[in-house]
Amino acid sequence: KRYLIMKTITVDGKEYKLEFGFDAVEVGELVQKMFEVKSGIYIARSAQDGNNIAVAMLDGTSEMLATIPKICVLAIYAGCLEHNPVSMDEAKALLKKYMKQEKKSCTDVYNEVLMPCMEDDGFFVMSGIEKMIETMNQAMEQEENAEQTPKVVPQDYKKSSKTSTK
Repeated sequence: KRYLIMKTITVDGKEYKLEFGFDAVEVGELVQKMFEVKSGIYIARSAQDGNNIAVAMLDGTSEMLATIPKICVLAIYAGCLEHNPVSMDEAKALLKKYMKQEKKSCTDVYNEVLMPCMEDDGFFVMSGIEKMIETMNQAMEQEENAEQTPKVVPQDYKKSSKTSTK
């Protein structure tokens, strides 16, 4: 994989380079939020609350959608750290202006700008998110396989079907 490709966004005629390298990985809240999104924790939490799968999917998705604006602000902040650091308030203002200027929603910015840039820059690898999700998926596959394997119940307590001929 090729890392640190960066993305440049222009807001009010000024260019901002977004890079999701080591400086971005140090923003723990962003790492946590991205792990939650990529791992599907929102849906799992809803299912844990006793909701059926359809309700869990809807409930979890709505909770995730509600988090996307916060993730976008954090990502703009983290992405700017390397080349053009901004405060969290400035990151929020940049996001708002960029969305208005490009006529995009938070979800559009997240899906079209931030996620591809994070992926290209190796954010998910450097932060450990990719490896952790792989490990979780393998554990879940092993658990599913174990559940599908028929359990062998000892039968030695049963009497022999042969009848004695004494």
